[in-house]
Amino acid sequence: MAASNAPDLPKTAFTALTRLDENRARAQVAAKVGANVKFVKNVVIWGNHSRSMVPDLSAGKVTQEGKELSVRQFIQDQQWVQNEFVPIVQNRGTKVIEMRGLSSAMSAAQASADHLRDWFQGTQVGWLGHWRVASPCTSLIVAFRMEKSVPWQCGPLARTTPPPMSFSLFLLRSRTASTLL
Repeated sequence: MAASNAPDLPKTAFTALTRLDENRARAQVAAKVGANVKFVKNVVIWGNHSRSMVPDLSAGKVTQEGKELSVRQFIQDQQWVQNEFVPIVQNRGTKVIEMRGLSSAMSAAQASADHLRDWFQGTQVGWLGHWRVASPCTSLIVAFRMEKSVPWQCGPLARTTPPPMSFSLFLLRSRTASTLL
């Protein structure tokens, strides 16, 4: 919305706030594996801030006792991933409103601060951030000006080329994959 109302600004001046979803996903992983959330990184959010987004653990890492290990070494239960983790991350905002009768404004404020810190200072070495990119021209959803979040490493005020990533079969089979790949 903001980008379409500021045609004189470059598209790279706008980002997606899927950091809120990333923070929620990292918190779910931390709770599942018994780690502090600050030691969980690279849980990726594909898509946009909606129920069609797909949180993906394939690049995720957890550091415990000084060792960095793949999230997949801790979480091998695909039923938990598909039936609990993904729906919790996708629907967390709605659940908060249902339970509290109020939005999760503090979570959104923290995510905004985290996102701006990464944008202005750059992501920590080895950490991924999330950035808005426009849909490819070949996509049908361009007509709706769909924007989506993808993982990137970034330096101060600039994104760099994302690292090579493998996609989980779950992601490739998801309803979001057709809008991303």
